[in-house]
Parts: sequence; C-alpha cells; structure tokens
Amino acid sequence: MDLIRFLEVVGDIGLPLASGAIVLFLFILYENNREKRIKDLETANENELKKLAEEKERYQKKYEKKVDEILVMQKDYFERIISINCDHEHGITEDKLQEEIENQIEVHLKELRDFSSCSRASVIRYHNGMRDLVGNPFLKVSCTNEQVSIGVQPFKTQFQNQFRSLLSYINNEIKLNGFCYIENINYLKDINHFTIYEFFNSKNVKSIFCSAIYDKGKNIIGFVSLEYLFFSKATAEIKYYLTKKTEEISTLLNLKEMNSVCKIKKE
Repeated sequence: MDLIRFLEVVGDIGLPLASGAIVLFLFILYENNREKRIKDLETANENELKKLAEEKERYQKKYEKKVDEILVMQKDYFERIISINCDHEHGITEDKLQEEIENQIEVHLKELRDFSSCSRASVIRYHNGMRDLVGNPFLKVSCTNEQVSIGVQPFKTQFQNQFRSLLSYINNEIKLNGFCYIENINYLKDINHFTIYEFFNSKNVKSIFCSAIYDKGKNIIGFVSLEYLFFSKATAEIKYYLTKKTEEISTLLNLKEMNSVCKIKKE
C-alpha cells in the first residue's frame, strides 16, 4: 500500500510540473514568434515608408516641373501686361494691376479645388476694422476670393469683417506651423474650441485644410482654405499642392511693387 501511495503522490506532483513545463515552452515559443512578427512588421513598415517616399519624390519632381512651367508662363504673362499697360511716369494702373492679380488668384483657386476635390477653396485675408474707445484696432478677417464645387453654396458674402478671434485655433496653428489640417471637425470639440466648431458646423464643414499666406517680410497676412462638406484626409499630395499654390497666391498678393519695377524698366 505504501508503494502504491508513493506512486500516486509522485503522479500528483508530476502532472502540475509537466503542465508547467508545457506552459513555459509555449510561452517561450510565443515570445520567439512575437519577436519575429515584430521584426517582420518593422520590415514591412520600412518597405512601405520607402515606397511612399519614392512615390512622393516622383510626384514632387513631376509637380515641380509643372510649377516651373506655370511660373515661366506667369512671368511672361505679367511682362506682357507691363509692356502693354505701363506708361513712363505712372507704371501700370492700380485698377488694372489689381484686376490681373484677382484673375490669377481665381485661376489658382479653381486648379486647387479641382485637384483636391474640395467643396470650397478660399483666400482668407487679415485686416483691421475700426477701433475701440482707447484707440486699439479691431483685428478682422474676410474671405476675398472663393471657388466652390457644383451644388455647394458660396459663403464669401457672409464671411466679411469677422473678428479674427473667431478663428483663433486656426490662427495659432498657422502662426506656429504655417499650416492647419483638421481632418475631422469634431476634434475642435474635443479640445474645447466650441465657437470655431459651431462656426464650421453651421456651414456643414467636416474637414478643413489651411496654408499661410506671407508678405515679403514673412508676416502672415491670411491663408488659403480648403473646406470639405465630407470627411477627408490631408494626403501628402494635397498638402504639397496646397503649399505650392499658396506660395503662388502669396506672390500675386505681393505684386503691387510691380509699379516701381515697371517705372525702372521703362526708364
């Protein structure tokens, strides 16, 4: 009986030990496989990032070539304007210059709207408007140019002389980074910017991407805005195209110095 009892005790103890050994083996096997999976995933991510970088580089080269062509055409275009409209003393007239600038801005906005498939492409400019009782100027913002897609209601006439503080979140992001990409307008609620959320929500805007417009002194004087009435992603292509188009619009808005250039050219 003692031998039988001893074998029973050994059996009882051996079973947990065997189970523990099996569990330990499976854990080690899982850890080894986990490291391999992580390594495979890292390799796959590296390959994907490399592929995306190569695609972006190809796109940038292709677009930069197109931008160069556009800039050459634009330069020739304005040289023709100068040669036709300038006189020796006064240069190109202010009205004519402004008309050509506005026409070119509209062209850029149309191209930007079509490329990005946005609902609205707009130029938003900063300005001052009146003063308080101690002489401090009110900081205002207005939409000066707008292109909309078919079936989308224009908003330019309603977005005039608004207080700049209404867009405080976008203004701060642009000041810090030169851009602001909001893929989901609900994000503004999450960070307690309810006023700007309600402003865009009232326009049924779901996503908005902005890029800063600079003057020649690199001061921000406004921004180009892409609004979507549906949720959209700020892809690398859209960011790049928006940045380039904004640079071209910035150049146009700084062309008032053409008058002095025109006079020198004529002399």
